[in-house]
Amino acid sequence: MALLIMPLEEILAEKIRALHTRQKARDLYDIVFFIKKGAKLDRGQIITKLDYYNIEPDISSITNAIESKRALWAKEMKSLVGGIIDFDDAKDTLLLALSGIGLT
Repeated sequence: MALLIMPLEEILAEKIRALHTRQKARDLYDIVFFIKKGAKLDRGQIITKLDYYNIEPDISSITNAIESKRALWAKEMKSLVGGIIDFDDAKDTLLLALSGIGLT
């Protein structure tokens, strides 16, 4: 039996879309986890995923989506990873990666 999975770049694009469409701080954690492991964001995939939901693929909308998770962050991180990962560090990591692929 073959197991079909999305490429990591598409999973990350889905997670960025999820930042906009659901209230789960773990989406930010998942993205940052993979970025820190060396995963690369795919600008085209991100734009495609956001466009499907009529979401502007710009840094302002993504920053707002990230910020909307701030209040959820500490509680979710404690239960998911057993400790608190700094929200601002996670935010900065993602924004830096996005600027590196030309999303402004």
